[in-house]
Amino acid sequence: MTFSDFINNASEMRSLNTLTPLNVFVTLLITFILALLIYFTYRKNFNGVSYNHMFNVSLILMSVITATIIMTIRSNIVLSLGMVGALSIVRFRSAIKEPMDIIYLFWSISLGIIAGARLFEVAGIATVFISAIIFILVRFTNQLDLFLLIIQYEDGFESDIMDILSEMSYSLKSKRAYGNTIEMTVEIKRAQKGTSFVEDLNQIIGVKNVSFISYNGHFE
Repeated sequence: MTFSDFINNASEMRSLNTLTPLNVFVTLLITFILALLIYFTYRKNFNGVSYNHMFNVSLILMSVITATIIMTIRSNIVLSLGMVGALSIVRFRSAIKEPMDIIYLFWSISLGIIAGARLFEVAGIATVFISAIIFILVRFTNQLDLFLLIIQYEDGFESDIMDILSEMSYSLKSKRAYGNTIEMTVEIKRAQKGTSFVEDLNQIIGVKNVSFISYNGHFE
């Protein structure tokens, strides 16, 4: 097959996949509705340092824009060749700090591809299923009740601290020495006795500072 034959066949296929304004509107509307589920899933389950509303909005726009590109490729194979070449020069250099943000980006792009191909049943079922998985896993993580206890104390008072920590379930995460000052980070699996032990630690003469914070189970 020559290149001319390929162009002629592509033109014939274009007539079979011609987009109407109604088809475009319905596809983009369904994509937008499904992308809203990604938006609310990200908003309800975000547990990072700082929630970025504009990043969440960009997930919706990415799905809609990707669906538009896929519809164009399906309707005109010749145009798709030029579009592939144009998109190949695009470079995204924004740093992704949260690992789950990458998942949401891939999810929104995948939704746009599937919806743009007019596989609405697959797009709908997959979106609901993935959203349910995230809600279940995040709720399970939150039920672990994980806390970090950061203690700064002078050398020689560790035995007094360990006497208090021995009454609860904990694991040592890190221990650093700065001259005569030691900083110890401990993971508390549950605060069985509330936070009264924080005051008990503060009453130790050699303890300089005590911080008790909740975290998501990932220690760096």
